[in-house]
Amino acid sequence: MKLKQLEYFQVICKYNNITRAAEELHVSQPSLSSVIRELEDEFQVPLFHRLSKGLVPTKQGQILLEEAQLVLGQVKHLTERMQAFGAGSQRIRLGTPPMMATLIFPRLLQTFNARHPDIQLQMMEHGSLANRRMLLEGELDAALVSDSAAPPSTFGYCEFPPVRICFYVSERHPLAAQPYVSLEDTKKVPLALLGEDSFLADFMTRHFQEQGISPSILLHTSQLATIRRLIESDAAAAFLFDQVLETSGGIVKLPVRGLPLIRMFLMWNAGEAVTPAARKLIRLAEDFSR
Repeated sequence: MKLKQLEYFQVICKYNNITRAAEELHVSQPSLSSVIRELEDEFQVPLFHRLSKGLVPTKQGQILLEEAQLVLGQVKHLTERMQAFGAGSQRIRLGTPPMMATLIFPRLLQTFNARHPDIQLQMMEHGSLANRRMLLEGELDAALVSDSAAPPSTFGYCEFPPVRICFYVSERHPLAAQPYVSLEDTKKVPLALLGEDSFLADFMTRHFQEQGISPSILLHTSQLATIRRLIESDAAAAFLFDQVLETSGGIVKLPVRGLPLIRMFLMWNAGEAVTPAARKLIRLAEDFSR
């Protein structure tokens, strides 16, 4: 059994038709028929029911298809991983949460692009919780992540200065005149929280639960522009990191009593080799964090 045979078999199953599969693969129909015979001879089982309208995988054929998809997916993943180590690969897949991208990334990106114009930063916007998972699954080379504690040993990281959580509200809201707010103060205020895959949404939900408070959540969104419009129109308020939104256009920023500072990290999978391109980004981030 060869990988090429599995690739051809997968396309044949896609169409259940030799002619259409041959057109997509740009090979002859006899070549594909030969592949089916070779696989059936090797495994000593029929892989297709031959019908007048085309081919239908047998039970054994369906099992082979499922396993072939897993094998080919792994081969593709391995190929991409290994190519990333080659001298010709100059790409970094970087996970960037919306708020951290606003706080940290512009200056880091500007400096990195100036120093390494040949390296492509492929930015993927996800929350911190999703970024952690994607690092472990090999879908990202590095990611910006926020947390209240240091990452576990499964990750390598460099740490940026911490930030505080603030409560952003319209200047017309009664709470805007206070010097600070508590979670109890905000329990009846409609809230626009970040996406549910974000650290901050998870963090605030847990703190509300610990205090026995049921917040009034209007929506979850990763779009800071949407959150800003809702605050300006006094339709909602939001818990965001300090300096994420400018306090202009009728927005007031208040400290939140009882919440810890939040730590900021650039993280990577400690169990996997880091690509040369990603290593350059890590070194620059380490300079920025000093």
